[in-house]
Amino acid sequence: MHLSLSHTHTHHILPYQDVRLSDCQMIIACENNVRHNNDVCVCVCVCVCVCVCVCVCVGDGDRSAPLWTAGHRAMMREPDAQSAKRGLVPLRIEGTTIRTEKETCRFDRVIVQDAATQLNEAVLRPLQASFLRGYNTAFFLLGESSLNVPDLLEGRQGLLSHFVQDCFTHLNDGTAFKLSLAATEILQEKATDLLSQDRMPLQIPEGSLPEPELFTGTQLQLRNVKEAYKIIDEAMAARSADIQLRGKATLVFTIQLTREDIRSQAAFVVLAGVEALAVDATRSRLREPADVTKIRSYPVVQDQYHRNLQQALLQQHLARLDATPRTLDGGTTDARRGGQALPDLEGQLADARVELFALKNEQAKLQQRLRECKTTIDALRHDKMELNSALIISEEERLNVSQVLVDMQIDVNRVKEEAETRLREDSTKGSSDRLAHDKDRATQEYTRLKTELEGLRAGQASEAAWVFKLEEQASRITASKAELIKERDDYARELLRVTGKLPPSAATPTAQSAQRDIVSVQQELNQLQRIIRERYNLQHRQLRRELGKTRAAVEKLRGQLARLEGAHAESLQSCRAALERVSKSDSSLATEAAVEELRALHRSAEARLHDQLRELREQHETLQREWDGLSAAYTGVREVCEQAGVDPGPVFKHELSFLDEKDELARLRRQAAELSQACFALRQGHLKSNSSSAANKHLDNLERERATLLTAKTMAEQRATKLETIVKRLMKERQVSGR
Repeated sequence: MHLSLSHTHTHHILPYQDVRLSDCQMIIACENNVRHNNDVCVCVCVCVCVCVCVCVCVGDGDRSAPLWTAGHRAMMREPDAQSAKRGLVPLRIEGTTIRTEKETCRFDRVIVQDAATQLNEAVLRPLQASFLRGYNTAFFLLGESSLNVPDLLEGRQGLLSHFVQDCFTHLNDGTAFKLSLAATEILQEKATDLLSQDRMPLQIPEGSLPEPELFTGTQLQLRNVKEAYKIIDEAMAARSADIQLRGKATLVFTIQLTREDIRSQAAFVVLAGVEALAVDATRSRLREPADVTKIRSYPVVQDQYHRNLQQALLQQHLARLDATPRTLDGGTTDARRGGQALPDLEGQLADARVELFALKNEQAKLQQRLRECKTTIDALRHDKMELNSALIISEEERLNVSQVLVDMQIDVNRVKEEAETRLREDSTKGSSDRLAHDKDRATQEYTRLKTELEGLRAGQASEAAWVFKLEEQASRITASKAELIKERDDYARELLRVTGKLPPSAATPTAQSAQRDIVSVQQELNQLQRIIRERYNLQHRQLRRELGKTRAAVEKLRGQLARLEGAHAESLQSCRAALERVSKSDSSLATEAAVEELRALHRSAEARLHDQLRELREQHETLQREWDGLSAAYTGVREVCEQAGVDPGPVFKHELSFLDEKDELARLRRQAAELSQACFALRQGHLKSNSSSAANKHLDNLERERATLLTAKTMAEQRATKLETIVKRLMKERQVSGR
């Protein structure tokens, strides 16, 4: 953190001038105040005498909320009674307003002289809260002399001691932190490090602005409050021994906090005081040196240039005094030399310094503008060179494109001739080969389907034999039961003949027992039929619901088919429009390109339809095999139900049309032959008007065939799933009844 101080109206407050409240306004700029990449400056100015300070925040003020906003006067401490008695401060304080004879100033707050606690609570506590949150803060003290101002800082009840003690109180919460202190005394161009052992002066380099910058020197770590008090006392004791020089010096205390990701600084600055000036009751300065005793003050010289300027002005004034005629008594006007002319020279020097500062600022601005203009000119030159190179490149590319177009025309003509020759050769050679290949594939598929059908029939025969065995076993059980009943009746008659009475277990007549057995068997049969009928009714309802869903899916597929047909019609229309444009075009190259594009479209459509047809055939064959197996199993179950006297219901009537495998296989063969003929016709076409319409018609037929196959596939999958569920359930019931 470095500080930069300057006045608005005068570079320094010079004596022997009429000083008003507005003339004594001061701008305080805190630079490089960074917390999490947000420039924030929190400054407080406390005036202990005539000077009234204005707090201005330099940085991104929109992203911060300083305690005192820019353009407002910060705080003023009420002057003591001794200064008021001397007539140095003829001010009247009314609340937060200070009035003089000529003007009125309004402050945020006015603090009385003896209220140190109030000053601590009103000023330091908000600054300390901002400091602990990571903001850089600054506290400025300015009075008529800097001799009595440090009394507010040092001591156990001073503001600096309170600030350090409160920092340790808030930071001792178990979190790691580091608190360090630096002290510097600035007198004219000399800056002394008060905490350094060798007391060597610090270097004051010139910054980006045409004014010096101060960087802190030695920093001592504060480990506790007692050690902080000791370091502050040592810094105060190390100040200049000369009282007059100490009154003209500026004292800076810098406290730095490092905590986790927070790094902040707090600066306590005691500015060099404005020396007291004698005024009369009307508050106007007296010009004659014989009437008042003036306390002379000279402006602070910053560099060798200003020193030379001041020396030159002084030499010119002394030369004018030497050239002045002597008085009657032989004496010279020494009063002029020491009295009135020197302040005028000082005023001229101050004005010259202000003008020089303004000229330096203008020179810096002009140099910056010149650099910007040079940068702009270089950028324009670079852009011009790039445009010229781009123009040359574009011309070369245009010539290359023309050459490529000529080469393409030659290649197109050659490829066209080769394609026509190859097309004539393929039309005679490939048709017989494709037909033979399709015939072989169809024969293989027929053989495979026949083998699977024989296997299914063998399984059906074994299933029927197993059912016949179950029926024989049931007949044997019924015969054995009848024999047991007959033996029981014989045993009852024998007991009646021997003993003359029947046992309780055989008390029922034989006819009644037989009748009861018949009734019980009939009831069990009726119950079994009722259970089977309920199950088949439930299955019938489920199949109806599935049929409704299937119809909805079919409607959805029809809608999709309609959309596809519309899209196909649009694409066909666009192809026809392109064909018409090509036919009307005079350029043979454009015509051949359009023809090749249409042929590519038809070839891609043909390949896509072939792939879809192949997939649908494979899926249809798989479903056909599953359907054959389920149909065979269902036929056996249906025969068992019919033999048992159970009505299978109308649920299977709509399935009878799909049981003829030969008809379905013949239909698939016819479709395959039609597709092969259509593909062959597409390969031989030359995209003329009649061939184009035939190809479009065939494409429509292919799309419709695809939609039909998709619908058949969906319905077959649903039927296969339902039949598989029914067969599994019936087989499970049969196994349970067999056990």
